[in-house]
Amino acid sequence: MIESHNYARPGATNEETQKTTFEMVKYDNLTSMLLDLRAGNINSFYVNSETAAYIVAQNEDLETSSIPLQRVDYSMATLKSNTEVYDILNKAIVDIKADGTMDQIINNYLKAYETKDPEPIEMPIIEGAPTYKVAVTGDMPTLDYVSSDGKPAGFNVALLSEISKRANVNIEPVVVESGAKSSALSSSRVDAFFWISSTYCSEHPEFKHTENLEQIMSTEPYIALDIVLIRKK
Repeated sequence: MIESHNYARPGATNEETQKTTFEMVKYDNLTSMLLDLRAGNINSFYVNSETAAYIVAQNEDLETSSIPLQRVDYSMATLKSNTEVYDILNKAIVDIKADGTMDQIINNYLKAYETKDPEPIEMPIIEGAPTYKVAVTGDMPTLDYVSSDGKPAGFNVALLSEISKRANVNIEPVVVESGAKSSALSSSRVDAFFWISSTYCSEHPEFKHTENLEQIMSTEPYIALDIVLIRKK
């Protein structure tokens, strides 16, 4: 679930800020949020710093705030009942972080594509190995990206490719709308999806009803990013 807030612009006086009414509007996709921002239906929205850099590079009429709102950990989520998939994903993420491979993936597949579209990534095919499906949405480029022809790419797919090789399993990225991730997981259409860490969600009431939190558990965080505002210039 993507969220937007009608925030005061950074630099506003205390009096201006006190007169501002803050209202949260929820969106299921990034495209709708960008359209509403340009239409003046919202004043700003927040995303992670990497996605913000990509959006601003693609849209000359937009800018980001200079002051981060907070820092957020990103994890992978599975059903609490699916301990097999959780153990596979969590162990691989821990190992990838420990030996420095995560830093390489960040540099090669996140930082490198802040100003251009990510290229598709071929997933390993391991004969005789089990296959697990992971939801991708395309709503957090270049962290989570789907090309115009429907092919998943970007950082998360590169991470899935490395997890596949480490765990000796096949992983199939499945394109799912942001608002449908939870139902896709509970219906077994997918085995996991990318999500904010459960610790962060439990501390922020606005997330309690977005992803059936009582049914899911999140892995060790694989990356931490600042959250910033995007607004019209």
